[in-house]
Amino acid sequence: MKNKIDVSARDVLTPAALVMLQRIADSGSFAAAARASGRVT
Repeated sequence: MKNKIDVSARDVLTPAALVMLQRIADSGSFAAAARASGRVT
């Protein structure tokens, strides 16, 4: 029997995830967005 995981967009696209996606779009890359938000140095 196969396991079925039922995930909707609501489960994945949290407000925090949407903010991060917007930061990535605004900065042009994931790395630049992470640096700008202080996640990496």
